[in-house]
Amino acid sequence: MGVPKKKINFDLNQENKKNWADVSSWARSVNEAVEDNDTRLSTTESNVTELQSSQKTYWQIKTLNTTVSANTSDIADLRFNNLEAGKDYRLSGVTQVRTTTSGGTAQIRFRENNNIIGIVFHRQLSASGDLESVYGINILFKATENGVLTVDFTEGGPALFYGDGTRDQSYLILEELPNHVETDKWS
Repeated sequence: MGVPKKKINFDLNQENKKNWADVSSWARSVNEAVEDNDTRLSTTESNVTELQSSQKTYWQIKTLNTTVSANTSDIADLRFNNLEAGKDYRLSGVTQVRTTTSGGTAQIRFRENNNIIGIVFHRQLSASGDLESVYGINILFKATENGVLTVDFTEGGPALFYGDGTRDQSYLILEELPNHVETDKWS
C-alpha cells in the first residue's frame, strides 16, 4: 500500500485569468505609451519641418554688367535695396580690378546706408605693364536701419573695375542670415 493520493483542486483558469489580466493591463500601458510617444514624435517632426520651412536663408546675386572706368558712386548694377534694420547679412563675391600705370590705384567701398562695411584697395607698384587682380570678399554686418547696400568705385590713375554681366568677372551675393547671433564668447 502506498501513500494515498490527495486530490488538490487547483483552478488554472482563475490563475490564468489573473495573470492574463496583469499582462493585458501591462500591454495596454505599453501600447498607450508607444502611441503617445508616436504622437509626440509626429508633432515634433511636424514642428521641425514647419520651423525649417520658416527659417529660409534668402540670397541674391548681382553682377556688374559693364566695366566701370571712372569714379562712380552707388553703382546701380550692384545695389541691394530693402535691407531690414537689425537683421544680419553676409556680402560675398568677387571684384576684378586693373590698373595700367605705376602708382595707379583703385578702391571699391561697400556701404550700408552710407556706413562703410568693407573696402578693397588695389595699388600698382611696378613701373611697367598692367596689373590685374581678383579679390574675394566676405563681409558680415548688421543693418543699422532700413535701407540699401551700395558700392562705390574710385580710381587714381587709369583703373578699371571689370564687369561683363556674368560671374566670370565682378559679382556680389547678399544673404540674409536668420539664425546668426553676434557673440564675444571667443574673447
